[in-house]
Amino acid sequence: MNVDSQPECRIFIVGHQSMVLDGIRFWIKDVPQFQVAGTALEGNSALAQIKDAKPDIIIVEVGLPGISVYALTQTLKETFLNLRVIWLTDLIDEPLLSAGRRQQIRGFIDKGCAADDFIYGLTEVLNGSECCVGNRWSSVKTSLRPEECRQCPLSLRQTQIITLVAQGLCNKQIAALLMISQRTVEKHRDMASKKLGLHCPADLTKYALRMGLISI
Repeated sequence: MNVDSQPECRIFIVGHQSMVLDGIRFWIKDVPQFQVAGTALEGNSALAQIKDAKPDIIIVEVGLPGISVYALTQTLKETFLNLRVIWLTDLIDEPLLSAGRRQQIRGFIDKGCAADDFIYGLTEVLNGSECCVGNRWSSVKTSLRPEECRQCPLSLRQTQIITLVAQGLCNKQIAALLMISQRTVEKHRDMASKKLGLHCPADLTKYALRMGLISI
C-alpha cells in the first residue's frame, strides 16, 4: 500500500453493546483518514488489547460493565500519555461534562447523533480540539474553571470502591473482590465520601448514576 494512502488515525472502540460497535465501524469504514484498530465489550478487555492496537483515539461508551468509564479513562491517561479519549454517552448533563473535563477528555458524543456529526467530532479531536457532538449539548452549561480540569477528584481506587458500593456491595465483599483488606476499603471509601461530601450509600448511588459509573 502506498504511504500516502495509510490511515492518519487509528481508533479503538469500547462499548458494551455490539450494535453500537457495529454502527461506529460502519460509519468509519468509508472515511479514509480513520481506521478501526480494535474493539472491546468491556474495559478490562480493552486494556489488554490497546497496547498492541496502538490507537490514536479511543472511544469509550459511558456505562460500561465492570470497570467504570472514569477508572478506565484514568488508567488509559496514566498508561498511554498521548492517547486522546472520547466519551460516547446518552447521559447529557453538566456533571458528566465537568467530570470528563477534569480527566482531560477531548470529545463528548451523544449516542443519538447523526453519522456526519460523529465524523465531525472525530475530526475535531484528531485536530486537537475539544468538541461536544449532538444537539442536546447546547442546553448544558458548565462553570468549571480551566484550573479545575487538571485531575479527577477521585483516585482510581476510590472510583472503583464507590462504583462497587453503588452496585450494592458491602465493604467485606469489596475487599474480597479487589483483593485488599477491609480496612483499606474503609479508608478509601471514607476519603472519597469526604471529597464528594456524600456519606450515605443512597447518595453515593445517586452520584454514581449521575456520573455514569453505573447504569440502571
